[in-house]
Amino acid sequence: MKIKGYLRSFVNMSFFLILLPSLFALVNNRFNLPAFRCGICSTLGQFLVLAGIIIIADCSRLFKKIGRGTPAPSAMPEKLVTKGLYQFSRNPMYLGMFSVLSGEFLYLGSFLILLYLMLIVVIFYLDIVRREEPELKRKFGKEYEEYSQKVPRWLLKKSIPELLRGIYPQ
Repeated sequence: MKIKGYLRSFVNMSFFLILLPSLFALVNNRFNLPAFRCGICSTLGQFLVLAGIIIIADCSRLFKKIGRGTPAPSAMPEKLVTKGLYQFSRNPMYLGMFSVLSGEFLYLGSFLILLYLMLIVVIFYLDIVRREEPELKRKFGKEYEEYSQKVPRWLLKKSIPELLRGIYPQ
């Protein structure tokens, strides 16, 4: 079951992070829609894609190792994951996805990818607030409520040195 969960997660992420943005870039170019290009932005875009992939991979690893599950709703973690990047954001995997899409926008310059990114952010936010968080409260109860009071949904409240000390304790 968990292998199917990982396969489903991989296929879904590939669709949302590779196939759709590629299609949007092709359509953007084919119809000469606005494009955004700059040299340093291309380099920054590559960095953001790589950073996002690393974040997604690390979060998936934590889901398997600590949570004994997968990112797929069909094989959700059995335990609440609060270690690693989850100490600083309740949704680091989504932030990783946003990083990949932002990087693709900067690298490819496609206006449609930017619109897609904005739409994905809104949809994910609404899904998290309306479905995912209530589901986690039901499943993990007080443990999740305490966790959600300490850790922000999206943005880091700690400085970069504090973040690094938390991830790589001495």
